[in-house]
Amino acid sequence: MEAHRELALRGYNVRSYGTGSSVKLPGRTLMEPVVFPFNMPYEQMRAKLMEKDAALYTSNGVLNMLDRNAKIKKAPEQWRDARERFDIIITFEDRVFRSVVDDFITNRSPSVFGPAHVINLEIKDTHADAAMGAQLAIELVEAMAAEENLDVAFYDVIARLEQKHDKVLMAVPVFC
Repeated sequence: MEAHRELALRGYNVRSYGTGSSVKLPGRTLMEPVVFPFNMPYEQMRAKLMEKDAALYTSNGVLNMLDRNAKIKKAPEQWRDARERFDIIITFEDRVFRSVVDDFITNRSPSVFGPAHVINLEIKDTHADAAMGAQLAIELVEAMAAEENLDVAFYDVIARLEQKHDKVLMAVPVFC
């Protein structure tokens, strides 16, 4: 959500989605996540967690995260419900990248709109790493926006960022 916030602040049209079947937040243990349905407002999630164990969800940072997310959008949305046309799709986890690409291959019909560029910026799921990932996402989006013909320059932009940050990025065009 940090990348969503930062890109939106810079005037980009941004949407964010989850790819799972539900929203899973840290619970008492790694094996006991708290599960909510997509489209449940962040404020409702927060209220339920406050009722359940305010001290736990304050100390593990979940309430703070929900507060930040609520300032960005009302509720989490599910990728499979998205029907917009996207130019660039950025994921921050290999599993999510593969899920999005698989969805284009198996569930979506190519349309006349043309390619979307799916890129994974592998980022650990911590607040500090999310801030660094947001900066990398901004750099990526700005580099792509500067290209006259992104369809031609796509892999050159990826290669420049990989070299600059000594990082391997998974990237693939899909048709939407």
